[in-house]
Amino acid sequence: MKNSSRSRSARILKRVSELFDVSIHCIVRNHFMYTNRSQFFMTGIMIENTPYKDTIYCWSLIVPMYHPGPNIPLAFGQRIGQSNYIEGSVDVMADEIFTLVSSDPLLRQSLFKPVNPVDFVASQSILIDYPKNFPANSVFDVAVGAALARNPKLAFELLQHVRIREADRSSSIARDRADALSEAIAQGKKSPSPEHLIGIWCGQPLFVSTTS
Repeated sequence: MKNSSRSRSARILKRVSELFDVSIHCIVRNHFMYTNRSQFFMTGIMIENTPYKDTIYCWSLIVPMYHPGPNIPLAFGQRIGQSNYIEGSVDVMADEIFTLVSSDPLLRQSLFKPVNPVDFVASQSILIDYPKNFPANSVFDVAVGAALARNPKLAFELLQHVRIREADRSSSIARDRADALSEAIAQGKKSPSPEHLIGIWCGQPLFVSTTS
């Protein structure tokens, strides 16, 4: 059933890629299709399966390419569709996704406009104001974005939140990464190199090399 669901997601995205005239090579992991790729971020459409037959959730996402795999983070996205789910055959669902995106200028722009670190950080105002409501790794993702955007003050604030939140854990990868990035910034590296930041985060980017 799981393989069947992945195959269905891939078929839906293949049809969506044809409707948007996007290369099929933009489909990765069978359930995510990127519509724009910049140095540090991808924007795209992700298919999420539901417990119900012939029904899916569809997401519009910003994906930091420095986020570690294997899971695509949903913290930086929103579901597409007023009912929050889409149902029907593969072609019907693909057509509805295309229609929903095409009829919403802001949504279409968000999917096809390149995203830079400043844009990414600006789009995360809710997380920045209420970091305790988000996973520590997502808060760290935005802290890296702030550092890339040359905003060390905000990066420090978010990193401090991660460190305090994870302080009572005997072992915390998020806290260790927050400590390492805080130290790099404190040593005068107000804007550490992308390679240094990504090395602190995971050593392996989520999809492809950020330096390509």
